[in-house]
Amino acid sequence: MTLSKRLQAVADMVTPGYVVADIGTDHGYIPIYLTKNKISPKAYAMDINKGPIDRATENIHMEELQDKIKAIQSNGMEKLEPGMVQSVVIAGMGGELMIDIIKNSPVIGTLKEMILSPHSDKDFVRKNMMENNWKIIDETMVKDNGKYYTIMKVVPGREQNKYSPEELIYGRCLIEKQSDVFKEFLDKEYEKYTQILDVLDCNDSVIGRNIEIRRLRKLNRKARGLNG
Repeated sequence: MTLSKRLQAVADMVTPGYVVADIGTDHGYIPIYLTKNKISPKAYAMDINKGPIDRATENIHMEELQDKIKAIQSNGMEKLEPGMVQSVVIAGMGGELMIDIIKNSPVIGTLKEMILSPHSDKDFVRKNMMENNWKIIDETMVKDNGKYYTIMKVVPGREQNKYSPEELIYGRCLIEKQSDVFKEFLDKEYEKYTQILDVLDCNDSVIGRNIEIRRLRKLNRKARGLNG
């Protein structure tokens, strides 16, 4: 099975040997890839809706992996029990929903890692992770079908050094790595902010919005290692 760039980046973050639960699994591609390639000895494909579970079940049977993957209809992690998994993957949803799922998890204290790929509110996710004693040990960014995706790996532990505003928005690991994809993303963001300011500068009624966009544009440059 060949995964998309986004899903491959997610799968690559999983620690070999860990049993994994894929929350919001849709087609079950990540559990299938991880077990088929002997990265995970066992996996759970979980989703709140029946449709995705049916699709995942069909794919699991096609790959003859029903002895290694179990598809479970579940609201977030509620059907997991302590000791069932060491790793949880949550990808393909907004940051606020992701944090809600994590906060309502009955097994959060037993996990050894989480692989997270929020489509929005990444700063909100980073802030919540650190406030709840999860340490971000790695992040990567990939471009897939014209869109940019961030994937982060978190483990239990306290972050010793407080994140700066630009690190919360863009990710400390990504800023340190300065990959070509990340720099391209930052440049596009900067261009977007500049275009917005060109419009706002002509409208005195949106001064607050103007100030916020200028702040974000400055943080963008700091993340790139440049002056505002």
